[in-house]
Amino acid sequence: MSDSHNEQSDFERRINNRLETIIETQANLQEAIAGLIQVARIQGERIDRIDQQIEENSKQIDRIDQQIEENSKQIAALIEQGKETREDLKQMKDAVNALIRIVEGHVSNHP
Repeated sequence: MSDSHNEQSDFERRINNRLETIIETQANLQEAIAGLIQVARIQGERIDRIDQQIEENSKQIDRIDQQIEENSKQIAALIEQGKETREDLKQMKDAVNALIRIVEGHVSNHP
Protein backbone atom coordinates (compact mmCIF):
# COMPACT_ATOMS: atom_id res chain seq x y z
CA MET A 1 0.00 0.00 0.00
CA SER A 2 2.83 2.35 0.55
CA ASP A 3 3.80 2.08 -3.16
CA SER A 4 0.23 2.83 -4.09
CA HIS A 5 0.16 5.66 -1.60
CA ASN A 6 3.50 7.00 -2.95
CA GLU A 7 2.23 6.73 -6.52
CA GLN A 8 -0.94 8.57 -5.59
CA SER A 9 1.02 11.19 -3.63
CA ASP A 10 3.46 11.60 -6.56
CA PHE A 11 0.52 11.91 -8.96
CA GLU A 12 -1.16 14.52 -6.73
CA ARG A 13 2.11 16.43 -6.45
CA ARG A 14 2.49 16.50 -10.25
CA ILE A 15 -1.13 17.59 -10.67
CA ASN A 16 -0.68 20.29 -8.05
CA ASN A 17 2.52 21.48 -9.74
CA ARG A 18 0.74 21.67 -13.07
CA LEU A 19 -2.20 23.47 -11.49
CA GLU A 20 0.16 25.95 -9.86
CA THR A 21 1.89 26.49 -13.19
CA ILE A 22 -1.46 27.03 -14.90
CA ILE A 23 -2.60 29.44 -12.18
CA GLU A 24 0.70 31.33 -12.32
CA THR A 25 0.51 31.52 -16.12
CA GLN A 26 -3.07 32.74 -15.93
CA ALA A 27 -2.10 35.39 -13.37
CA ASN A 28 0.76 36.52 -15.61
CA LEU A 29 -1.58 36.69 -18.58
CA GLN A 30 -4.13 38.69 -16.59
CA GLU A 31 -1.39 41.08 -15.51
CA ALA A 32 -0.18 41.41 -19.11
CA ILE A 33 -3.74 42.00 -20.33
CA ALA A 34 -4.27 44.65 -17.64
CA GLY A 35 -1.05 46.34 -18.79
CA LEU A 36 -2.21 46.24 -22.41
CA ILE A 37 -5.57 47.69 -21.43
CA GLN A 38 -3.79 50.53 -19.61
CA VAL A 39 -1.57 51.17 -22.63
CA ALA A 40 -4.66 51.15 -24.87
CA ARG A 41 -6.37 53.71 -22.60
CA ILE A 42 -3.31 55.96 -22.65
CA GLN A 43 -3.05 55.67 -26.43
CA GLY A 44 -6.77 56.39 -26.73
CA GLU A 45 -6.35 59.55 -24.66
CA ARG A 46 -3.40 60.60 -26.82
CA ILE A 47 -5.42 59.99 -29.96
CA ASP A 48 -8.29 62.06 -28.50
CA ARG A 49 -5.88 64.93 -27.78
CA ILE A 50 -4.41 64.68 -31.28
CA ASP A 51 -7.93 64.70 -32.75
CA GLN A 52 -8.72 67.85 -30.76
CA GLN A 53 -5.53 69.50 -31.96
CA ILE A 54 -6.32 68.57 -35.55
CA GLU A 55 -9.83 69.99 -35.16
CA GLU A 56 -8.48 73.22 -33.63
CA ASN A 57 -5.86 73.51 -36.38
CA SER A 58 -8.54 72.90 -39.00
CA LYS A 59 -10.69 75.68 -37.52
CA GLN A 60 -7.66 77.98 -37.42
CA ILE A 61 -6.87 77.17 -41.05
CA ASP A 62 -10.49 77.94 -41.96
CA ARG A 63 -10.21 81.31 -40.18
CA ILE A 64 -6.93 82.03 -41.97
CA ASP A 65 -8.48 81.08 -45.33
CA GLN A 66 -11.39 83.42 -44.61
CA GLN A 67 -8.99 86.22 -43.66
CA ILE A 68 -6.97 85.64 -46.84
CA GLU A 69 -10.16 85.84 -48.88
CA GLU A 70 -11.15 89.09 -47.17
CA ASN A 71 -7.64 90.48 -47.66
CA SER A 72 -7.73 89.51 -51.33
CA LYS A 73 -11.03 91.39 -51.77
CA GLN A 74 -9.57 94.42 -50.02
CA ILE A 75 -6.44 94.29 -52.18
CA ALA A 76 -8.57 94.04 -55.33
CA ALA A 77 -10.59 97.06 -54.17
CA LEU A 78 -7.38 99.01 -53.48
CA ILE A 79 -6.03 98.10 -56.90
CA GLU A 80 -9.25 99.33 -58.47
CA GLN A 81 -9.06 102.55 -56.43
CA GLY A 82 -5.44 102.94 -57.54
CA LYS A 83 -6.49 102.65 -61.17
CA GLU A 84 -9.23 105.23 -60.64
CA THR A 85 -6.81 107.52 -58.81
CA ARG A 86 -4.27 107.14 -61.61
CA GLU A 87 -6.95 108.05 -64.15
CA ASP A 88 -8.05 111.03 -62.03
CA LEU A 89 -4.42 112.19 -61.74
CA LYS A 90 -3.99 111.86 -65.51
CA GLN A 91 -7.07 113.99 -66.07
CA MET A 92 -5.85 116.54 -63.51
CA LYS A 93 -2.42 116.61 -65.18
CA ASP A 94 -4.02 117.15 -68.56
CA ALA A 95 -6.17 119.96 -67.08
CA VAL A 96 -3.16 121.58 -65.38
CA ASN A 97 -1.14 121.34 -68.59
CA ALA A 98 -4.02 122.93 -70.51
CA LEU A 99 -4.21 125.67 -67.88
CA ILE A 100 -0.45 126.22 -68.11
CA ARG A 101 -0.71 126.56 -71.90
CA ILE A 102 -3.52 129.08 -71.51
CA VAL A 103 -1.57 131.07 -68.90
CA GLU A 104 1.59 130.93 -71.00
CA GLY A 105 -0.44 132.08 -74.01
CA HIS A 106 -1.78 135.06 -72.06
CA VAL A 107 1.65 135.90 -70.63
CA SER A 108 3.38 135.68 -73.96
CA ASN A 109 0.69 137.80 -75.66
CA HIS A 110 1.00 140.60 -73.09
CA PRO A 111 4.34 142.38 -72.98
